[in-house]
Amino acid sequence: MVSGVLGGNVGITTPLPTFIPDAGGTFVFDNGAGGPDVGAFEALLTLSPPLVWTNIDNISPVNRSAGLTFTWQGGQPNTYVTINGTAAGWNGTDFGAAAFTCLAPVEAQTFTIPQTVMLSLPASVSAVTVNGVTLGQWSSLSISNSSVPQSFTAPGLDRGTMNANFSIARAVTFQ
Repeated sequence: MVSGVLGGNVGITTPLPTFIPDAGGTFVFDNGAGGPDVGAFEALLTLSPPLVWTNIDNISPVNRSAGLTFTWQGGQPNTYVTINGTAAGWNGTDFGAAAFTCLAPVEAQTFTIPQTVMLSLPASVSAVTVNGVTLGQWSSLSISNSSVPQSFTAPGLDRGTMNANFSIARAVTFQ
């Protein structure tokens, strides 16, 4: 199996630089002369403009008693945006955690997490010490988009596919 990973725009509050151009682009994967199990190949992966989470700076703190709207631009056409949320809370005696995952067509450019889902999350804590161990904040939101898998051939492979995943994450406070 041959596997490649393209990095992306991953950050907490300030995104890191990305090597995927704003307009997208074509990336060439070339294993030179090949090896004993997989022969020589050159494969092209064409990417659309990367996903941009446009309201990331306005999303925390999160009011759990309301719906939570995400907006974005870019992304691979005819695919889905995955929105994830995790929250951890402590009420003084019990620790609780919950998570959600939602999918939306990339072309929608917006999705609102319903109030019923938001109310299932515990309120965040900045840090808690339990039995002498301090746990930091565990609450976050992320948004990601994957390219459509693209096939390639190579001697020694029954099937070759490649795709890229672009993710952005942010620590948040759920109130």
